[in-house]
Amino acid sequence: GKITINKELAGKMVYVRASESPAAVKALNLVKHPDGKIEVLENINDIQPEKIQSVAVYKNAEKTEQFKQYGDTSNGVIYIELKE
Repeated sequence: GKITINKELAGKMVYVRASESPAAVKALNLVKHPDGKIEVLENINDIQPEKIQSVAVYKNAEKTEQFKQYGDTSNGVIYIELKE
């Protein structure tokens, strides 16, 4: 949002308290299984850490373009490959 300070408050200490919090920005979470299947995962905390082979984070449009078939990639992609 925008904060405007009028002349009476200029140079004085002003406290600002937000009344609304912005919606959380979520990346598209994708998991690649050993059989090659890729699925969307809402909560990456559901994956057991010892099963993870690698994790990649893609943020730019050039890298995320390849994953658009799985959902909205505008906030980036977290791509997790699982071990066999």
